[in-house]
Amino acid sequence: MGIKSRKRIRKNLEFYSSTFGFREPYKVLVDGNFLHFMRETQLCEVQDVLGKACNAKFVAYSTKCVSWELREMGSEFAETLIACRKLKLHKCEHEKAVPASQCLLEQVGKDNEDNWWIATQDDGLVQKLHDVPNAPSFRMTVNGLTLQKPSDKSVRIRDKMVRKSMHVSEWEKKTKAMKDVDFSGSQKAGVRVEKKKAKAPNPLACKKKKKRKQEVEEKTSEVPKKKRQRRKKKPQESTEG
Repeated sequence: MGIKSRKRIRKNLEFYSSTFGFREPYKVLVDGNFLHFMRETQLCEVQDVLGKACNAKFVAYSTKCVSWELREMGSEFAETLIACRKLKLHKCEHEKAVPASQCLLEQVGKDNEDNWWIATQDDGLVQKLHDVPNAPSFRMTVNGLTLQKPSDKSVRIRDKMVRKSMHVSEWEKKTKAMKDVDFSGSQKAGVRVEKKKAKAPNPLACKKKKKRKQEVEEKTSEVPKKKRQRRKKKPQESTEG
């Protein structure tokens, strides 16, 4: 998995955490197709793959309906069934087994109160989960793990929450600090708006420019230097008697 894919997954994960209150350790319901794909590609445990990609802690769950479906698929899925039974069991309350996609969709419900993540390879299930605002789903591809992009409904809910958080409540409008503020958009009568005064110039910008070192050197080079003259020594007189 590339760096861009990891960043995209973590960005979507942060979206669900901040908007819908998903918290670690995240709970993920896994279906048989997802497990079988991981076994075919010789990947490690589900929670390890998700944790490494998302840099977070996951706990993988399955249901008895998923196990029943794998058992009905025959000997080809025998090892996948063993891997499924190693996961934590979530009680789905189905007396008679139903298709795994139906079972997982019913656990999510209309608003996903339990904050489930779904790991599946079923396109039909992914499409139905996309209609639920806070039901994120994982999928395995040849290039690695992917986390489905938040739906338009999820984005609209997030935008609504942001606008609500920026809204000024009635008791805040009555405070002394908000007394002269007109929330209708027009200026309140009698309120004087002070104009910004021009700032004084920067004193450092008013200083005279210093002479460059090169100019000083040119001036000093124009002054001729005095040559020092060496004195000649007088010959010493002989003192012969």
